[in-house]
Amino acid sequence: MRSVSREEFSAIHSKSYFAEHATDQKIRERYFPDFARMGVMVEVGGGTPEFLSMSKHFKDNGWRVVIVEPNPLFASMHRAIGNEVVECACSSENQSNVPFTVVSQEVEAYGGIVTDHSFSSLALKPSYVAMIPKENVSRRSITVDARRLDSILESQGISDVDLLSVDVEGWEIEVMKGLDTTRHSVGVIVLENLMHEASYTEYMRSIHYKLDTKIEYNYVFTAG
Repeated sequence: MRSVSREEFSAIHSKSYFAEHATDQKIRERYFPDFARMGVMVEVGGGTPEFLSMSKHFKDNGWRVVIVEPNPLFASMHRAIGNEVVECACSSENQSNVPFTVVSQEVEAYGGIVTDHSFSSLALKPSYVAMIPKENVSRRSITVDARRLDSILESQGISDVDLLSVDVEGWEIEVMKGLDTTRHSVGVIVLENLMHEASYTEYMRSIHYKLDTKIEYNYVFTAG
């Protein structure tokens, strides 16, 4: 993190929050209460720039934010407003031309319309398929590149990450397996664990991260 001057702080200070269950606000208050310090955040599965965004609050407050997003529509929306975006899926291995399923629905939730935000992923895991509504939903397959998270960080010149958020519809552990934490220091890691699977906590423990708190189905891990 870096510190900013009082003038810079006054110009960018924002207490608007956007994530579901106020997750971004709770993360801010618990781990990053000093608004004058700028950090680095990586959001894997960025969705759209504002709706349900885990990163927008931090970007608005002067942090460097890198969005990893495979949906071409969402990636283009980030680029259009000057966000730093890497257009690819994130997995345990680097692969080209990987099938990615976009699940489209129009459901009003969280004060907006959920379109391709939910369920879209590299492959639909059975537990998630069971949750997809039967009506007003369409699926289409596109081809994307999949990259390890550590290779993405290296390509962006990032060695240390203050906050990592991963929301990829059941593929969160595969994303983490693509990150060598001996080469990249990450302070706080937020994994969506919709099914509350014990394997998430077990894997994170194996790479020396402890479960510090839960915000609904968002599991928050810290080193140690």
